[in-house]
Amino acid sequence: MFQFLETIKVECRVIQNPVYHQLRMFRTMKDFFPSSEVPVLNELVVIPDWIEEGTYKCRIVYGPSVEKIEFEKYVPRQLDTLKIVYDDEVNYSFKFANRKNLNQLLSYKGVYDDVLIVKNGFITDTSYCNILFYDGKNWVTPDRPLLTGTCRQRLLDNQIAIAQEIRISDLIRFNKFMLINAMLDFNENRAIDICNIKF
Repeated sequence: MFQFLETIKVECRVIQNPVYHQLRMFRTMKDFFPSSEVPVLNELVVIPDWIEEGTYKCRIVYGPSVEKIEFEKYVPRQLDTLKIVYDDEVNYSFKFANRKNLNQLLSYKGVYDDVLIVKNGFITDTSYCNILFYDGKNWVTPDRPLLTGTCRQRLLDNQIAIAQEIRISDLIRFNKFMLINAMLDFNENRAIDICNIKF
């Protein structure tokens, strides 16, 4: 049976962006477990007393029902350089707990921090993040991500980013990139020079 993940940022003991995580859980469960009741995140996630001020990661593992909820102090990973890899078969359209295919691609990163995955000629995501590119005017995200991330969707909804078809040849249009996910929110101070993406 399939298992899925929901990773939620907890900051100063407050769950961040619960509406987007709730929507993703709802869609996932309706697709895979239509007879199961979708839990209400604000009722399900109880912040433990031992969590202090600061940033924590809440990790929910679920199938037809919630199997596990874990909390850990969040320590950002160093993600400054990307290695382009190609895989036309990779599929991560839902946030599966089984990341075998993504981990296989990540093993090709070599000396770089992560991989940037190209599928059928189009740029998608890294192994852990959606990606934004800056063209000097707009922040642009690929319109064919492997996973429709909650942070990505919020940025699109708030018109902070726009979605466009992006091929490898389009990279010359951009001068910066930024990696985003539920734990790594939009912050222009985190923008990285496009030359840090390596072929």
